[in-house]
Amino acid sequence: MLRALLTLALVGVLAGTTVAWALTITSSSRAVNLRDEEIVSDTASTVILQGIEKATTSEAAAGTTSPGVEADTTNPTVTNGTTEGNWVYKFQVTEAAASSWTAGTQYKVTVYSRLGSDWTTSATLYFQNASIPSPDAVEGVTVKVDLASSSTIPDGFSIHVEKVQ
Repeated sequence: MLRALLTLALVGVLAGTTVAWALTITSSSRAVNLRDEEIVSDTASTVILQGIEKATTSEAAAGTTSPGVEADTTNPTVTNGTTEGNWVYKFQVTEAAASSWTAGTQYKVTVYSRLGSDWTTSATLYFQNASIPSPDAVEGVTVKVDLASSSTIPDGFSIHVEKVQ
């Protein structure tokens, strides 16, 4: 009887360990996928990664054509339009310092995503800095890219921030 209880206890410990190990692997696998990010931008811009989240509401597209959304100190949203329940890739693009962007500057942001070995363009968005605030301060935008799926997250991302004017 004692031997049977010890065997059951050992099986319980092993089962608990196995479950914890499986959860750790799942969590680590997701983190590894999210680390495959590349950023290409000029020295006047800073990209601040904010991760992936589920859209809690649908949001209309903004900044899909040039000259795009006006950047300011509140970081307005530039998006390809989000659908409630879909995965959304989110980051900010800001000036590296106050006055890094001159008045009249326009930028194009292209986001590429990778599933397996296939890279595709997820969004091409635009923003501008038509005027300089007074007093001068760091301006920027928040970029939200709907990944067009409620169940699949790409393996990697590449963000290209390009000054077009």
